[in-house]
Amino acid sequence: MANHKASEVELNRKTVKRGFDRDSFYQAAEKTFDRTKGFKRNYVESNVGRKAHAKEPGKFFAKVMGLPTREMDMAFKLLKTMGARVPVYRPIKSK
Repeated sequence: MANHKASEVELNRKTVKRGFDRDSFYQAAEKTFDRTKGFKRNYVESNVGRKAHAKEPGKFFAKVMGLPTREMDMAFKLLKTMGARVPVYRPIKSK
């Protein structure tokens, strides 16, 4: 939780990188894991999704509602198991 986020500073007349960009690390780790293991990560499970849920819940739920039906159903099930407060959602039953 350092204040220096992947910045560069001059030290003894040399440019030195300092800090750590946690967001890019998590995104790269998720991408690598998903690619190597063949895992299809739902938006709700992704680091981007979790951050959006915490910071901008309106945009987060708009994005979830825009997912394909199967993924949206899974997203709401995941949110429920996480204990998140979820607006009422009832999928339309096809005849």
